Amino acid sequence: SYPVIYGDCVYYFADSTARKAFACNPVQYGGVASPEPVVPIRLAIVGPPKSGKTTLSTRLEEEYGCVRVSVGSAMRYVLDTQAGSSLSRQIKSHLQS
Repeated sequence: SYPVIYGDCVYYFADSTARKAFACNPVQYGGVASPEPVVPIRLAIVGPPKSGKTTLSTRLEEEYGCVRVSVGSAMRYVLDTQAGSSLSRQIKSHLQS
């Protein structure tokens, strides 16, 4: 691999000829979209109360289109939509203890 750092991006080329062509006119490569990651990225934001977890996750959701899942909202969803289910009863028993 033949990496080149240009601006705030790293470009990887298969051979030195391609790297030299890039060096002659890097502007033509500027509009190329980044490929999607092969493996989905999963990120957990952990911290003490009031440390900005929700703020950070909301920002990532807005800027990068990430899906934000919180344990609290997932539990509320189950309690509201599946009140008679086994999972709902287990959640309620843990919350009441």
